[in-house]
Amino acid sequence: GLVRAITEQGSFRERSGTGLRRRPMALVRHGHRILIGGPSGLAAIPHNVSEGVPRSIREDLFVTSLLSVRDRLFVGTFDRGVLLFEGDSLGGQPSEQFFDGARISGFCASNERVWVFGPENFVARIDGDRPQEIDVIPEGLSSNSISALALDNDGRLWVGHLRAGVDVLSPVGRIESVSLGRESEDRSAEVEA
Repeated sequence: GLVRAITEQGSFRERSGTGLRRRPMALVRHGHRILIGGPSGLAAIPHNVSEGVPRSIREDLFVTSLLSVRDRLFVGTFDRGVLLFEGDSLGGQPSEQFFDGARISGFCASNERVWVFGPENFVARIDGDRPQEIDVIPEGLSSNSISALALDNDGRLWVGHLRAGVDVLSPVGRIESVSLGRESEDRSAEVEA
């Protein structure tokens, strides 16, 4: 399959590669299907896993994240921002494209709002069909590099940083840092199936 590999400069190049089976970056339930996204596109996983490999839907995307809200599928990409597909029209043109050119890391959703984030200090919100880049990265955050985002029932935005813990932004702009305990070395593990 077609794989787009990130180069040291932050762009991509195309080459033959391993495809979605070895490089899944996102999974989501959309309607009655499980979708998988990665460097070589978007695919649907068969309902009965033993029926075979994922069926390719789009090979022209480097999918970094997926979010399904009702009948809407938000697809975060490495270089094309956010693509919105409505219903089952995943093979055709997206109904909307937001933040073209932005690198998207993930999403979180609350009511009709979808929050979008990416590395390099990017946070945005989509209210219904209105995209809005938000300047919610005020002075005082632990880091400008965002790795996770969540919104709680009190309207507070929780911002995770890869190497700097978690900050909580209140609706009035107050920032609190969450202590995650004693710092330790990064750990990695190899798991064999």
